[in-house]
Amino acid sequence: MAPPLLVAVFLTLVLPARSSPQLGYGALDRRLPLAAAAPAADGLASDDLAPRGMPGFKMSAAMGTLPVISARARDVADGRRRRRRRQRNTEEEEGGKGGETGRDKASPLSSSDGDNGNNKLRRAGHASAGPVSLPVLHGAAPRLRKRDERQGLLSSPLTTRSDVAYYTELEIGNPPQRVRVQLDTGSFELWVNADCGNLTAPGDVSFCRDSQRYEPGQSETARRIEQQRSLRYGIGTANISYVRDDIALPGSRDVMNQVRFGVADASEDQFSGILGIGFGRDIAVNYNTFLDELARQGLTRTKAFSVALGAKDTARGAITFGGLDSSQFAGRLAPLPIIPAAQSPDRVPRYWVSLRSIAHTGPGRPASADPLPGSALPVFLDTGATLTLLPAAVVRAMATALGAAVDDPAALFQKTFYRLPCGLMDQEGSFDFGFDGVTIFVPYKEMIRQLAQPGQDPVCYLGLMQSDKFSLLGDTFLRSAYVVFDLDRNMTYMARHANCGSTPEAISPMSNVGAMTGRCNEPSLAKTRLDASEAVAAGAAATNSTGRKKSAAASGLVLDTASLVTVVGAAACALVFGLV
Repeated sequence: MAPPLLVAVFLTLVLPARSSPQLGYGALDRRLPLAAAAPAADGLASDDLAPRGMPGFKMSAAMGTLPVISARARDVADGRRRRRRRQRNTEEEEGGKGGETGRDKASPLSSSDGDNGNNKLRRAGHASAGPVSLPVLHGAAPRLRKRDERQGLLSSPLTTRSDVAYYTELEIGNPPQRVRVQLDTGSFELWVNADCGNLTAPGDVSFCRDSQRYEPGQSETARRIEQQRSLRYGIGTANISYVRDDIALPGSRDVMNQVRFGVADASEDQFSGILGIGFGRDIAVNYNTFLDELARQGLTRTKAFSVALGAKDTARGAITFGGLDSSQFAGRLAPLPIIPAAQSPDRVPRYWVSLRSIAHTGPGRPASADPLPGSALPVFLDTGATLTLLPAAVVRAMATALGAAVDDPAALFQKTFYRLPCGLMDQEGSFDFGFDGVTIFVPYKEMIRQLAQPGQDPVCYLGLMQSDKFSLLGDTFLRSAYVVFDLDRNMTYMARHANCGSTPEAISPMSNVGAMTGRCNEPSLAKTRLDASEAVAAGAAATNSTGRKKSAAASGLVLDTASLVTVVGAAACALVFGLV
């Protein structure tokens, strides 16, 4: 009988492809999320984070059991009370284009008035479109502090949950109901209300319940769409019904009106809802997604966002919708075109880019110039995957470089992962991922995962899984990178992640993102690698220069000897002719 984990991986990689263009990755998927804030009067919002305690969790080696899902989200307009009926007529016309059952029928849940009662969630009109900067939560959702209106700041404490999950909070309905969702670049749909009843681990149950629930019947602006759907995952399922309601980010004055999303009637193996920010309307789906609505309703100028997950040993990260944060990266952003779905390995619209090489650099050595065989390949960037998927030969080569017993099946952890000494996490080695224009140095401590075991020493293993079908770069890679996803240009931009504060700035249609440079100094490991490489290059240049000088000197000696021979010969001739 096949081991359960292998069966789960098979279900994750194979079954979802039959029902949805978004594949899940089972145990290696923790659909990553974030936390909240939105533009103040200056169109900017930023958040400071501080750690706080949280309950324990049932851990697994792969961690992350929330796979990618398929989506149905709706479009609506922003607005004032006088325009609501007209906007809803537009929604109904466009709603007929989406869904699996034809035209969507919507009905108010609590009021027959066209405005569905007083909109208690709606605040002052939209600020000027600009970046919406949110803190990345490495764990439980935050308790929001008082907003600083003068600086447009929203401070949120957070709980660090190691390298597993990232969350954001949304306020839905009127009066607003706060819920926690995970953020995922690998899916398109927003849905809420995970079923906590079938979870077994006390920590999981507690975390799920702390995510809170949205009750459509308690919102004056909720409108039910007569459509349901079953979402299948590599591990877990969710049966959802669709509604439309107003959504705000906590601390924001702005509201997206009548956004379409799912409410789970039942789910399995889900700890919270999911906020997908993959491709949206006219590419992956035929309706407006959360990301589409941000631009459509004027909260952002473009359909672009940037992500800095933050290192495992820090409590800070950032996501910026409609812009980037130049205090979250070092160096220049390298432009990396998104590979069209038709040219991608699985022909699914994802954030596919071209990886040129992976090299291993041991502690105290300059960056290696010798790439691992087979490491030039297309990969997609998935914040929702806890691990990174690469071809088996590449994974074996990376494990071998770290001294893993790759030929001993008994040495595998959970029959899947290459076990490693935990002491490696304290060494300054790295795997160097090369792209056009930038190399991301991923330190051992980010690529190696540690799992606590009751009554035993913790086990450490390489945070990779083997996949010869397609490859993705998950959290074990992305924590070391800063990535801008620009859907309007069909581009991504990448730099090395660093943290030197918060200075979010908007991306406009005229912005030259590829020319933008980070405010931060290079991370210590990257600086060590770059300085060592420069020293080697300088030494090589000096050697070449010395060689050229010696060569030139030798050439000069030959010329001088030849000249001497000529002179002597001429003198001899003169002597002979003179004698004659």
